[in-house]
Amino acid sequence: MVSLEPGTLIWAKIPCTPWWPGRIADVSDVACIPVPGRKLKDTQVFVAFFGETTV
Repeated sequence: MVSLEPGTLIWAKIPCTPWWPGRIADVSDVACIPVPGRKLKDTQVFVAFFGETTV
């Protein structure tokens, strides 16, 4: 598996949207965690999409 560090530039896709450029976000950049106390799976990362103001 590839290790993706915060700041890494990527192309990512969310259902019903086209592929879009972004960067791997550091957890400290995230305004809120969707489910408090829930940890990310090894295959999940936070993404900051370019042109968006949310992570």
